[in-house]
Amino acid sequence: MQLKPQDIVVLLKLIGLKEDWSYRSLARDLFLSTGEIHNALDRATRAQLFDAERKRPRLQALEEFLAHGIKYAFPAERGSLTRGTPTAYAAPPLNEI
Repeated sequence: MQLKPQDIVVLLKLIGLKEDWSYRSLARDLFLSTGEIHNALDRATRAQLFDAERKRPRLQALEEFLAHGIKYAFPAERGSLTRGTPTAYAAPPLNEI
């Protein structure tokens, strides 16, 4: 089972929480289903980024992964050039000034 980007978001949310949490509260806060939260923490446990007994992220492992591994786990992929949405000075009414 491979990590998904949302797994990192779940772990970072847990770092910011000071009180106890539930799968339901995490799901509500992150707009994910409770099943997605459970699966995310299961994948993080297998990757040794989450301590299931303490219900807390393994900070040292997560820090190392964020600093050195995330760019290899989730590489950026360049797409073709596309026409974007005009913003700021290129969008009406500013483009008429």
